[in-house]
Amino acid sequence: MERRTLTDREFAANWARSQRALGAFVMASLPRFHEAEDVVQRVAMTAFEIRDRYDPESSTFTTWVIGIARNEILHWYRDQQRCRVVFDADLLASLSDAAAEFADKHVEIAEALVECMEGLNDRGKEMLRLKYYKSARSKDIAVKFATTPNVVDKTISRVRKQLLRCISQKTQIDEVAP
Repeated sequence: MERRTLTDREFAANWARSQRALGAFVMASLPRFHEAEDVVQRVAMTAFEIRDRYDPESSTFTTWVIGIARNEILHWYRDQQRCRVVFDADLLASLSDAAAEFADKHVEIAEALVECMEGLNDRGKEMLRLKYYKSARSKDIAVKFATTPNVVDKTISRVRKQLLRCISQKTQIDEVAP
């Protein structure tokens, strides 16, 4: 069975979702920021060129690009033999595995959050939106809802706990931060 190649739009969407985890992994693996930037750019070019090899059945896109990054980082260290820093390939493999696992859990939690938000009542959703997306103060939210700041704070606390329970149930992850 022939694998379908990602379209440019699909590649760009996957790349955007993976950039934070990939960047964190590369930055943790290289000594200087500009070198990490160069490696991330090479990873982007390589991933785009070989996107027909990506198999969504065997790994997430983030895991796949972190694997490409691991190879680019090993190549960078081989080219830097004059550098006195010795970098263990096994350590790099462990770092890339941990970064991929973290990224996968992050995506799973974000998807669960979206689903759980849909289950909230309109009042709770709007209070969260004002508090966290618009950085509104409890006092200002209270005016909008004709209530007190104390009621707003309690409502937001209750909604956050509800979201935490929902996310924990959907992901079966106990360590979701409150």
